[in-house]
Amino acid sequence: MPPRAASKRSRTAAAPNRLKVLSNAVIKPDTDEREYRLLELANEMRVLLISDPQIGVMEASEGGGEDGTGSEGESASDDDMEGEEEGEEEGEEGDEPAGDTRKKASCAVCVGVGYMSDPVHPTRVEGLAHFVEHMLFMGTADYPDENSWAQYLSAHGGEDNGETDAETTCFYFDITPAHLREALRRFAGFFRAPLLKFDSAEREVKAIESEFQQAKQADENRNAQLLAHLTEPSHPYHRFGWGDARSLQQQPKADGLSMEQELRKFHEAYYSSNLMTMVLLGAEPLDELQEWVKEACGTITNLGIRRPSFASSGLPFAAEGKTPLCVRTTALKDSRTLELSWYTPPLRDKIRCKPAEYVSHLVGHEGRGSLLASLKGAGLATELSAGIDESDHTSCTSQFIISVELTAEGIQRVDAVVCAVMGFLGMLARTPPAEAVYNELRDVAALRFRFAEEEAEIDYTRRLAISMQMRMPAEETLCGEMLYTQWEPAEVEAVLASLTPSRAIVLLAAKDEPESTGEPVSAVGATWAGPWSPDVEPWFETRYAACAAPAERLAGWQEAYDGGLQSPAGDMLSRFELPPPNPFIPTDFTLIKTPAKLTGGSTGRTARTPPQLIASRDIGCCFHSPSSRFALPKAVVCFDLVAAHINSTPMDRALTDLVAKVALELLNEESYAAIVAGLRYDIHSTSTGWNVQVDGFSHKLGLLARRVCSALASIAHAACDPALLARVREEYELQLKNTGFSSDDLCTYERLHVLEARYHHADSKLACLPSVTSQALTDHMKRAMSQGVYISSYIGGNIDQAEARELFDAMAHTFDGSCALPRSKIHLGQCVELPSSAATLWRVPSRNPADANCAVEVYWQLGESTLRLSAMLSLLDHLMFEPLFDSLRTKQQIGYSVRCSSRNTMQVLGFCIGVVSATHSPTSIEDSVSKFLVEFVDFVKNMPAAEYKKNIDSAVENKLQESRRPSAYQGQKEAAEMAVVEQAELVTWVHSSFLSESKRVLSVHVYVPSNDLDEVEALDRFNRIELPSQFKEGLANFQHAIKELPAESVPRNNPGKAAKKKK
Repeated sequence: MPPRAASKRSRTAAAPNRLKVLSNAVIKPDTDEREYRLLELANEMRVLLISDPQIGVMEASEGGGEDGTGSEGESASDDDMEGEEEGEEEGEEGDEPAGDTRKKASCAVCVGVGYMSDPVHPTRVEGLAHFVEHMLFMGTADYPDENSWAQYLSAHGGEDNGETDAETTCFYFDITPAHLREALRRFAGFFRAPLLKFDSAEREVKAIESEFQQAKQADENRNAQLLAHLTEPSHPYHRFGWGDARSLQQQPKADGLSMEQELRKFHEAYYSSNLMTMVLLGAEPLDELQEWVKEACGTITNLGIRRPSFASSGLPFAAEGKTPLCVRTTALKDSRTLELSWYTPPLRDKIRCKPAEYVSHLVGHEGRGSLLASLKGAGLATELSAGIDESDHTSCTSQFIISVELTAEGIQRVDAVVCAVMGFLGMLARTPPAEAVYNELRDVAALRFRFAEEEAEIDYTRRLAISMQMRMPAEETLCGEMLYTQWEPAEVEAVLASLTPSRAIVLLAAKDEPESTGEPVSAVGATWAGPWSPDVEPWFETRYAACAAPAERLAGWQEAYDGGLQSPAGDMLSRFELPPPNPFIPTDFTLIKTPAKLTGGSTGRTARTPPQLIASRDIGCCFHSPSSRFALPKAVVCFDLVAAHINSTPMDRALTDLVAKVALELLNEESYAAIVAGLRYDIHSTSTGWNVQVDGFSHKLGLLARRVCSALASIAHAACDPALLARVREEYELQLKNTGFSSDDLCTYERLHVLEARYHHADSKLACLPSVTSQALTDHMKRAMSQGVYISSYIGGNIDQAEARELFDAMAHTFDGSCALPRSKIHLGQCVELPSSAATLWRVPSRNPADANCAVEVYWQLGESTLRLSAMLSLLDHLMFEPLFDSLRTKQQIGYSVRCSSRNTMQVLGFCIGVVSATHSPTSIEDSVSKFLVEFVDFVKNMPAAEYKKNIDSAVENKLQESRRPSAYQGQKEAAEMAVVEQAELVTWVHSSFLSESKRVLSVHVYVPSNDLDEVEALDRFNRIELPSQFKEGLANFQHAIKELPAESVPRNNPGKAAKKKK
C-alpha cells in the first residue's frame, strides 16, 4: 500500500517563541565576498540570508568593442543555433544581452513535498502537486488578480519559475534589487493564502496539458515513466507526476471530485512552514534582510508535520522475480539507447562520503582502459554516462543509471554491450576501493568549491533552497553538496553490491525504421524482451515489451561479471583498467599582477579592462585581457580558424562539421582527464571554419589548448582511422536526422533556412554522408589550409601578456605551412533582405509523427545592427513579454510555450514571436498574434507617462544586470540609449515596423499533417514560399565588410563564451 500522508498535529502547533540564528559562519568559497546567515524562524521555516554588497553596483567595462557584436567581425551571427545537439547549423545562440554589468536580487522557496504525495486513496489525482505549483502563481488573497505577480515582476525586470519533483516543489524569482522587499511580500502570499480559484484552475489545466504534450516528445521522459509504470501499482514510484487533462480534469470529474477542493486540501495539508526552506539574496545588510523575512514569512502557517517519507515502501522492483528485467521500447528520435538501471537503498544521506559519485566517476570515465573506450574500440558505442541524477534520489531509493548510445553494430550485439558493462562492474566489485581515486575526487571538488564562479542569482537561490531540504549541518549549507569529507570504502562496496546482474533492469530503445532488407530495426531487439507483441504505457502511450531475463542470458551476464573471458564481451574485459593519476589537476593558483588602475579597491575584485591587441601578423591576430576578475586563477582561450571558401557546398559543410567531431574524438581518451580536473574544451564548426574554446584553471590550460589545436591541425597531415570515422559519421548521421525533431526547434531552423543567403540544410548534408571517407576528410582540411586561413584569437583571465603571446604563437605554429588569408578576403555570412509586401510564409510538416504540437514563428526584419535599433528592440522585448504571455498563454490558452525576443541574424536585427500549440492551428495562432499586436500598440500608446517611465527604468536596470560574459561595453551604451527613447517615438516605430504595409515579415508554420485539412483556404493571404533556394535567388543580401585592425583596438566581440562541457 502507498504510505499514508503525514498526519497533522494542529493548525496552531506549538512553535519556538523566537527566531533562531543557526549560523553566522557558513563555510564559503575563498573568493566569495557575500555575507551569509542561516536562520530558523519562529514558525520553523529555515532561511538562508545572503547579503551581496555588489548587487546593483556598476562595474567598469571589460571588453566589448565599438559596436560589441563580433570577434573583430569574423563571427557570422549572434543568431547561432548551438542547441543541445552539437553544431546543428548557424542559428540561435540565445536572447541574453551581451554586456550586462549589474546583478539581480533573488529569492527561492522549496517545499518538502512533491508528486509522490499525490493522493491515490480513495481516488487517484495524479499530477496534483504539479497542478498546485502552477496555481500558486495565479493570485493570492492580498493580490487577487491572477496576473498581478507576473505584471509586477515584468515591470521590475524580473523572471520566475517553478518545478515539481518527486519529493520537493520549488518556486523562485529574481528582480531588480530595489524591488526585492515588495516582491518578497507578494511571494510569501503563495504559501500563506493562495486563491486557487476555480476559473483559473479550469484554464491552467489546459496549460498543464500543453506542457505534457511537449514532454511526451522526449524519449528520456517516456522511458522514465515506462519504468514507473512497470513498478507495483501500490509503490509511490508508480505515480504519474506530470498530470494532464485526463488525470486532473476528466477522471476527477467522473469520480465526482471538485478540483478546487482537491487543490486546497493539498495546499492546506502540506504547505507548512516547517517543510519550507528559503534563500533570500539581496544587497541589504543581513539584519535588514532578516527583518524583511520575519515580516513577510513569519505568519506562514506551521502545521508541525513531519516531511512525507516513503522509506517504508521499500525498493521498486524488490519483489521476488521482478529483476533482472529486459524491456524493449520504441524511441521517437533516431537513436539506439541501452539503459541499465539499478534501484539501491537511498543514498542522499551519504553526502559526506559520496559513494555513488565514486562509482559513477569510474564507470563514466572516458580515458584509456575505460568502459567507454573499450566499447568504442569494439565499434559498439559512441557515448556513455553513469550515475544518479539529483531527481533520482528519494527517501525510498536511489536510481543508478548507465546509459549507452549504441552504434548500428552495437544494437546487433546488445548482449555483448551488457556483458561489457557487467564485466566492468564486476572488476570494480572485486577490486578494493582505491583511496587514491577518492582523494583525486576530493581534491578536485575542493578546488571547484574554493574557486567557484558566481552563478546567476536565480540559479543560485534555487539550488541552495533545494539542497537545504537535506538539513545539513548549518556551517555546511553551501559546501555539503560539493565536498568529499569522509573516505568510507565500505559505502562504496555497498553501492557496488547493489549493481549486480540479478538486480538489473535493462531497457533497449530504438526507432522503428525500415532497412534495405525490409525488416524493421526493432526486429533486432524484438526478442530482447520476448516476442514483439507490445503493450502500451497509458500516459505517454509508449509501445513496449517486457520480460524476465532468460536464464541463459543472465548466466552470460554473470560470467562477465565474474571476469570470465568466454562471455559475449570477449576480450574487452581484459582491457579494463582504472584511470591513472590525473596530470591536469592544477597546483599553482598564483594570480597575475594587474596594473594598479585596474584594481577594484579593497573588495579583491579587479575592474574590467578592454582587451588589447598584442599580436598582429599575416596569419592572424591575438587580443588579450589581463584580468583576474573576482580573483580567480582561471582563464579562457578562444580562437576562430577562418578559411577561404570553406563551406561552398553541402558536402563541404558536412566535412567541416566532421573535422571538428573527429578532432574531438582524437582528443577524448587522453584529454578527458582535463574535464575531470576542472578544464573544458570544445571544437565546433562555423560558417567560416572552426572555433576552438578552452577555459578553466589557468595552471594547465595552456597545455590543453596546445593539445586541442594540434588535434585539429593533425587532420590535414594524416588520414584518420576508418573505424573512428565510421563511428563519428554514424553519430553525425543520427544528429542530422534528429534536426528539428521538435516543432519548436524545426520552426527556428526553417526560419534561418529562409533568412541566411547560404544555408546548407541538414537533409542536404545527410545525402552527402555515404561519400565521406577518411581521405576526403584529410583532403578537405588540406584544401582549407592551402586556400588561406586566418586565426582570430582572444586570451583572457589569469594569463599575463607574455604568456598569452607565447600561447598564441604556439597555436599559430600548429598551422605552419598554411597559406595566410588576408583579412580583406574574409567573407562573412549574409542575410537576405525580405520583401516589403504581404506576409511571406514558409510551411513545413513536423518531423515527428507522434508530435501533436504545431509551431509558429512570426519574424519582422528591421535592418542592420545599430545601437539605436538594438536599444529599441530591447525595450520592446521588455514591454511585450508579459502582456503577450498573459494574453496568448494565460487567458486564451493558445499554447504552453509563448515567447518573444529580438534576433540578430548575420548582423541583421529582427524581432520574433513564437508559439507552440497542440490545440490551435498555425493560421489561428498567426491571427491571434496579429490581433495582439494591434492591442499592444494601443497598450503602449495609452500607458500613463509615469508607468512608461517606470518600465524604461526597469528595462535599463535589467540591461545592466550582470551577465556571465566578459563583454560589458555594448550593454552600457545600449542602456544609455534606451533611457532616452520617448513613448511617442516607440509607438510610432512599432506601428511602422510591425503593422504598416511596408513591414518586412516572415512567417514560419510547422504543421501537423493529420490536422492540416482546414488550413489550406486560410493561406491565400500569404505570399507562400515553394522552395527557399528559389525564393532567395531574387532577393538582395545585406552586405558586411570586415574592419581592418587598428594599431591598438578592442575586438567587436570578446569571444568569452564558456566552452561546451563534454560528457
